[in-house]
Amino acid sequence: MCEKKLPAEPEKKYVPSYEFAVCRGSEKIGTVNLRVGYTDALYYCGHIGYGIDEKYRGRGYAGAACRLLVSVARLHGMKKLIITNNVENAASRRVCEKLGARLVRRARVPEWSGIYADGIRFANIFELSGD
Repeated sequence: MCEKKLPAEPEKKYVPSYEFAVCRGSEKIGTVNLRVGYTDALYYCGHIGYGIDEKYRGRGYAGAACRLLVSVARLHGMKKLIITNNVENAASRRVCEKLGARLVRRARVPEWSGIYADGIRFANIFELSGD
């Protein structure tokens, strides 16, 4: 279920985005986000973001939610999606690998990136085909 639709904020270089609830039955167990568009900033923070409540991790919910977002991205004309994760987050890396995303590289996060302020210095950059 879509919980939020956020408009672009060009002055901050933000693209429009959606936030969806990830549910197990009627219980919300996490969120998944889709950022629509292509910018330099998205190379480091990605088009797709996800977070699953700790007690539900490891059950494939993040991957299933990400697969559903591919069709939404296609509706917006997006053919390639970037998914990034902290190089120290092995579980998130496994989500990308199970999705069939290709590891493009391990990148040093520039200081101007929003995730740098969150303490992330190196990110795995994955590419997922939206075709």
